[in-house]
Amino acid sequence: MTLRRLALALVVLLAAAGTLRAQDSLIVLDPSAPAGDSVLATGLPAAVFQEALARYNDSATARFSGDLRLPPGARLSSALGAYHGTFRIRGTVDGPITVINGDLVLGPGAIIRGDVLVVGGRLSISPEATVEGERREFAAEAPVVRRSNGTLAEREPQRSLADLASAEATFGGGQFSTTIRLATAGTYNRLEGLPVIFGPRADWQFSSGALLRLEVLGILRTAGGEADLLSDLGVTGRAELRLGRPNQLRLQLEGYSRVEPISELGLTSSEIGWYALLAQRDYRDYFDANGGALTASWALAPQLRLEGGVRLERERTILANDPFSLFSDEGWRPNPLIDDGEYLTWRVGAAVDTRPNPSQPTTGVYARVGLEYTGGDDVAPLDLPETVRAPIPTDGSYGYARASFDLRGYKRLGGRQTLSGRFLGEGWVGGDPLPMQRRVALGGPGILDGYEFRAFDCSDESGYHDPAKPALCDRLMLVQGEFRQRFRLGLTRRIADTERSDVERVVGIEEADFVVFADAGTAWLAGDGPGRVPSNKLPSLGDWHADIGVGLTTGGLGIYLAKAIEEGEPVRLVVRLGRRF
Repeated sequence: MTLRRLALALVVLLAAAGTLRAQDSLIVLDPSAPAGDSVLATGLPAAVFQEALARYNDSATARFSGDLRLPPGARLSSALGAYHGTFRIRGTVDGPITVINGDLVLGPGAIIRGDVLVVGGRLSISPEATVEGERREFAAEAPVVRRSNGTLAEREPQRSLADLASAEATFGGGQFSTTIRLATAGTYNRLEGLPVIFGPRADWQFSSGALLRLEVLGILRTAGGEADLLSDLGVTGRAELRLGRPNQLRLQLEGYSRVEPISELGLTSSEIGWYALLAQRDYRDYFDANGGALTASWALAPQLRLEGGVRLERERTILANDPFSLFSDEGWRPNPLIDDGEYLTWRVGAAVDTRPNPSQPTTGVYARVGLEYTGGDDVAPLDLPETVRAPIPTDGSYGYARASFDLRGYKRLGGRQTLSGRFLGEGWVGGDPLPMQRRVALGGPGILDGYEFRAFDCSDESGYHDPAKPALCDRLMLVQGEFRQRFRLGLTRRIADTERSDVERVVGIEEADFVVFADAGTAWLAGDGPGRVPSNKLPSLGDWHADIGVGLTTGGLGIYLAKAIEEGEPVRLVVRLGRRF
C-alpha cells in the first residue's frame, strides 16, 4: 500500500508541475525563419501560417476585426488584414488581402490589386469580381490570439491531461536516443485506480527516414486489492518499425499483460477517469488480457490508411476494487463477468480523414471501418438463458465475425457556424454468438446523453438482470447531429512576461461554442425468436430512441443539457472534456 500511495503522490506532483508550465502564452514567429514543410497541430502548413501572420502584422496593413463591408465605389489604398467574421467586398482594394479565421466574399464589381490569402475560412469570388494576384484558401483554423496592440500571435497548443501528468527525460542524440518516462496510463477506473506507467524507450532514426522503436513499460495498479505486489503490476513491451515518409508503413509487434476496456464507445478515456474519480461513476467495463499482437498499417495516400493485424490473448474476468472517489461513497458498480478463454482475432480495416484539424474540425470527412474474425479455444462461457444467446461451443470450434463503422462529416455554413453529422454502428455479423466482452448497449453520457447509462442493454427482452449492468445486445446503430455557433466572449486578462517583451500571457476564456444537438439510436438482439430482429433486417423506426439538447463549450470543457424524446425522462446534465465527436 505504501508504494501505491507514493506513486499517486508522485503523479499528483507531476500534474501540478505540468499545469504551471501549461499557461496559455503567445509566441511571436520570426517571419525571416526558414519556411520548411512542417504542419501545425491544426493541420495548417507552418509556412502558410507564418506568411499569414507576417502579412497581417505588417505595419503597412490596415487591420480589422469582426464583420466588414466595403460597398461599391469605396476604395482602400493599402494592404488589408481581417480577423474573425465575414468580410464582404464590392469596392476596390489596392493591395493584398489576408483573412485569418474568417470568410471573404468578393461580390460583383470587387477589384483586388494583389494576392488573396484566406486561412481558417472560405473564399467566395463572384464571376464579376477581379483578383489580379494569386488566390489561396486553407480551411484549417489558425491557432492565434489577438494581442492588446491589435496584432496576432500564435497560441501555444493546449496540452492534454496525459501530458500534464507525465514526465520524461531523453538521452543521446543523432541516430540513437533513449527516453525514460513516468506517466498516468490515462484512465482512473474501479479496477486499477490510477494506473501509472514507467519504463524506457529507445529510438533508432536511420538516414533513409526509417524509425525503429523499442519500448518496455511497467504498469502499476494503484487501487490494489491483491495480497502481493506482483499482482498489482502489468507490463507492455513493443517493437515498432516505421518506413517511408511520413510513416507510410508501420509494423508493430507487442506483448502484454494488462487490463483492457471492453468497449470504448461514448466518453473518452480522460472523461471516464474524471467521472470515476469525482463521482464514483465508471462508464466502462474491463477484462484482464495476456497475450501478443502483430499489426500493420499502410498509408496509400496522406488521407487514406489501411490496417490489419492478428492478436492472440487469454482473456479472463477481473473484479472491481474500491479505489478512492472524491465526492461519493455509494459504492462502485460491479465489473461484469466475461466468457473466459483464449481468443485468436484477425482484423482488417481502413480509415479516411480529410479534416484539416481533427481536434477542432469544421470541414472534411472522417470514416473508419473494420471487420474482425475471432476463434476461441478453451472457452469457459457464462451460463446465460437462450433468450440472450444460443450456447457457445466449447469443443474448440467457436468462432464469430464482428464489424464496426464510424462515419463523420463536417460542413461550415458561413461565418462561424458548423454543421456536423455522425453515423456509427458495430456488432455481430456472422458465426457463433458474441462473447460477453464483445456485446454492446446504448444509453448514457457520450452515447444517447438524454438516457441513463445502458438504458437499452437488451435485458428486458432476455429477462436476464445483473447489478453490473452488462451489455447484452448483438448490434447497435447511432446517428448524431449538431449545429455549432462560435462567438467571442473576451473574458480574458493579459499579463506581460517580465523576461520576454515579445510574449504575452492570456488567462481566461476568449471564445465559446453554442451547440444544439440531436441523437437517435437503437440496440438489439439479432436472429430468430421473440424479442429479436432477423439477422438480415434493421429494427423498425418505432424501436429507435432519440434525444435533443443544448450545450456550451470552451477551452476544452463542454457542458450539455440533454432531454430524451420520451415521457418520464428527466433533463440530464453531461460534462465533457472535448467535442462530442
